[in-house]
Amino acid sequence: TGYTHPEHFNHGYFHILLKKASDMYNIPFYYSICDNSPAAKHILASVNASYSHSEYIMHIKKKIRLNKNIRNISICQHEVVKHSEYVFYISDKLSDVGEAHIVIDGNLINICDVLIYEDYRNQGYGYKLLCHIIHFIQVQYDSSYSIILQVSSKNPAACHLYLKLGFEIYEQLDYYLQTTL
Repeated sequence: TGYTHPEHFNHGYFHILLKKASDMYNIPFYYSICDNSPAAKHILASVNASYSHSEYIMHIKKKIRLNKNIRNISICQHEVVKHSEYVFYISDKLSDVGEAHIVIDGNLINICDVLIYEDYRNQGYGYKLLCHIIHFIQVQYDSSYSIILQVSSKNPAACHLYLKLGFEIYEQLDYYLQTTL
């Protein structure tokens, strides 16, 4: 991570920092910009970086009703760190199907590491697991808690699922890959 203090903007310091890091490690870098300012565009052009993908930070505001049609499915949760981290597992009959985590930090609840194992994808397990997790959060925590998650634009199935559940994009981070060293 690199940063230039605002008092030192427009003096070329960030460009020098990027050049030194690139020379030192001799690997391509991903760059994330939080604005489309001329200075950010200049830096991206000077390091030969082109758009790679976006990551969406999404949040949900509405109440979710637990899907009652989850026969033959078992969802269990384990408290990993008291009152701050849980892991959820979903099984179908005797097979593990997937898992997800939630991390609570202040009034922010981050759903992360959502994974449905490859053989079980596109069968509704992700939807059922997330419905259960969101319902769990809404029962255990009051409405002052914000529920968020992050997803890559390179994962359209997950993006579609989260939108279907009522998540909304509230921030987009664009990533650029240095194309030549």
